[in-house]
Formats: sequence, C-alpha cells, structure tokens
Amino acid sequence: MSASRLSRTAAAAVLGSLRLAMAALGRVSPGAAARVAERLFATPRRRRPRPDPTAERLLARARPLEVAHGGGALRGHAWGSGPTVLLVHGWEATWASLAELVEPLVGRGFRVAAFDGPAHGASDGAQTDVLDYGRAVAEMVAAVGPVEAVVAHSFGAPATVVALGGW
Repeated sequence: MSASRLSRTAAAAVLGSLRLAMAALGRVSPGAAARVAERLFATPRRRRPRPDPTAERLLARARPLEVAHGGGALRGHAWGSGPTVLLVHGWEATWASLAELVEPLVGRGFRVAAFDGPAHGASDGAQTDVLDYGRAVAEMVAAVGPVEAVVAHSFGAPATVVALGGW
C-alpha cells in the first residue's frame, strides 16, 4: 500500500472515529458536543511552512509589524512606500501564501503590509473565527492605515468584510 493511500485510510479511520464519538457525546450531552465541535472548527492547524524562496528573500528587506490583538499580538511585515495595500491570507495559511504579490505591488509604488492572522503562523492565539479575524484585520488597518486596497484570499475575504462592517 502506498504512503498516500495509507494516509487517506488513516484519515478516514480518524474521521470515522470522531464522527462516532461526537454522535455518542451528542446523545449524552448536546451542549458538550457543541462545545467540542466549536473548538475543533475554530482551531486552525499550525502547519510548518514549506521553504519559500520568495518569502525568504522578502524577509531580508521587510520592516516588522506587531499589533496588539486579544491579549497577544499579530505579527507581520511591510515593504515599500506609498499608498498601502494590505494582504489578508486564508485559513491555515500565513502571509507567505501571498508573498508573490509583494514585489509587483511595491514595484508599482505601493506600500505592502502582510500579517499572520490570529492563531496562524507567527501570530499569537490557538483559536479564531471570522469575527475575531475580522477584528484582527481592522486592528491591522488601524495600525498601518490608511489602506488603499485589500487583497484577501479564502477565509481572509469574509474576515475583511467583517472588518469593513465594523462588527
């Protein structure tokens, strides 16, 4: 059996066990099952980023950013000068997932700010949700502002909408 097939088989077994356990817990204590489900849903996996030559090259020229958030800190970087473009990554990603956008934007005269969302990458926290991530986007905008544009990917897009709505 190949390693990828074994991984899929193991993942299916874990998910099946989790479903069975959650169903049993839901019958005994629906409230406890809801709390466990919420915790699982709101906890991103901290993945070890793959070496990214673009991100590594950018870090050598970056100005560090650190913004208070929820008793911890959001961490990121800024490059260039001019009107600011904020990069907002998706779930279980980091600022480096949008690294390829930095140089083209800086080359067009923008200042680029990018950060790791709460409970992601170098930022503090263990859990987040769209409202928390939205507050993080708003806090980052307040720190680096004014912002000319936002480039958001995946989960970063609804978080940006939350930030714009002032929730």
